[in-house]
Amino acid sequence: MAEQYLTAYAVDPSRVVPTDPPVGKATLPGRHWDELTPAFAAWGLTALADLWSRPWPTTAGDPWPFPMYADPAHVARIEAELAAFDITRVHDECDLLPDGDDDADEVAWLLTEKLPQWLQAARTSARGLYILRDGAK
Repeated sequence: MAEQYLTAYAVDPSRVVPTDPPVGKATLPGRHWDELTPAFAAWGLTALADLWSRPWPTTAGDPWPFPMYADPAHVARIEAELAAFDITRVHDECDLLPDGDDDADEVAWLLTEKLPQWLQAARTSARGLYILRDGAK
């Protein structure tokens, strides 16, 4: 079965290079996890949508593995969005997800457990958050 792997690092904003061990990892079953940007945007998670859709360090192309970076200010914006987000929308509006209801539980898990942990690790260390998305597209 295809999977995508997310590996998150808290990194120094002056040189975005993962030098410390990851602050977290997640495995998402199936494909199309790279297509969550429209759902995030529709739910008002615009800072998260920006992170998810924009490869770092460039805004061009579609590299794979896909590197994403949020500087400390962007980390704070994503944290605020997630704190205010009504997670029931993931299931109520699952038609926004690439594979519909089949993806809802994993997206809810990502938004309520994994991303908040990674964002907190970056914030408490006054660092940015670098996430590498790899595996099957």
